[in-house]
Amino acid sequence: MGYRLPDRRPDWCTKQIGDIARQSVISVDNGSISRFSIPSFYGEHHDRKFHDHVGWPSPGHPDRSCQLPPGCEFVLNEIDLPGEGYTSIEVAMIDPPDGLTFTGTIDYNVVSLTISCMCESAVDQDVDVRFCVYATGTIENEYDEDDIELRDVVTKGILHIVAGPIG
Repeated sequence: MGYRLPDRRPDWCTKQIGDIARQSVISVDNGSISRFSIPSFYGEHHDRKFHDHVGWPSPGHPDRSCQLPPGCEFVLNEIDLPGEGYTSIEVAMIDPPDGLTFTGTIDYNVVSLTISCMCESAVDQDVDVRFCVYATGTIENEYDEDDIELRDVVTKGILHIVAGPIG
């Protein structure tokens, strides 16, 4: 039985594994409060051959096979962040201007960010601030009495404050 697989994996689909955060540029208007949500998912391998075998079409048996585009063999499953041991969000910034607050919270699989930008230094000109958002917590160590600390990067990059009045 043949399988509907591409001859080669598309250029945009790689098997590279890394533990680094994607760089972000978050733009906000000075004088505003902005809110962003970042959902969290596990990417799991999808067994295209088995799925196609189970759903192989035939007369009287409609195609119930995999609907993922060729080369995309991952399925996304929500991460229960509190269930995994994450309890808080920390935000680190390099040289933030006065009037900038950047906080975060966890709601199941979503990291919610709130940026309040009331910066006198960004009234006449744009300001860029380097930042990093961490999910932190602890999990129980089954081999030792000490808990294992968690500190994973959610996103990092540049917070771009677009100039404007604050009052």
